[in-house]
Amino acid sequence: MFYTAICDDESVFSEKAKALIDQILDEKGITHRTDCFSSTDELQAAMRKCDYALLLLDIVMDKQTGLEFATELRRAGSRVNIIFMTSSAEFALDAYEVYPLTYLTKPVDPIKLRRALQMCLEKMEKQPGLVINDRKLGQVMVEYDDILYLESQKHDIVVYARDGQQYTFMGSFEAFCEKLPTDIFFRCHRSYSVNLRHTGRISNREYTMRNGAVIPISRTQYKLACDKFAGL
Repeated sequence: MFYTAICDDESVFSEKAKALIDQILDEKGITHRTDCFSSTDELQAAMRKCDYALLLLDIVMDKQTGLEFATELRRAGSRVNIIFMTSSAEFALDAYEVYPLTYLTKPVDPIKLRRALQMCLEKMEKQPGLVINDRKLGQVMVEYDDILYLESQKHDIVVYARDGQQYTFMGSFEAFCEKLPTDIFFRCHRSYSVNLRHTGRISNREYTMRNGAVIPISRTQYKLACDKFAGL
């Protein structure tokens, strides 16, 4: 599912952009959902529940500008894809300091929007990592090599990174693990999946990770776990 959020305090522009995005993604056969918001407060609340792949932000809004909101996201470590929309090119130079995909002037040109969406899709295909919607940071991209292991905690999934950071988001652990590359990750237990590249040793039905963390291995997975470790 490709989730897009449009934030513009002028509904006439957001609805037109939504119609164009839906049309383009329908033509590409991509399952999608496009949500519209009139303020960054509304968008921020929605981002705690939805893993948006793309944000279209109006630069000039009354309470908080799209540029200010994007700056906050980047400072928090979010790498969500951003497209700016505005009626004026006045803020174009400042906008590029938060690394947007592009900058579109209103009314949005369908051809330019199509190109921007294609750019976003191609960028996501090349990302060697996970795009997750962390409870505190919002949408972030964590590279596979920076992940030590993942843990299921009730209805949450926790990603443990090499730098000590923990990312928490809601989801089905089983479904999420099925999306991970099997040459890198191994679900060794119903509640754990490890990055095989960061396993230090295996014994007594446990992986010891290179940072010292000890991860249990289920009885049924132990032989395969040993084979996976031996094959590194």
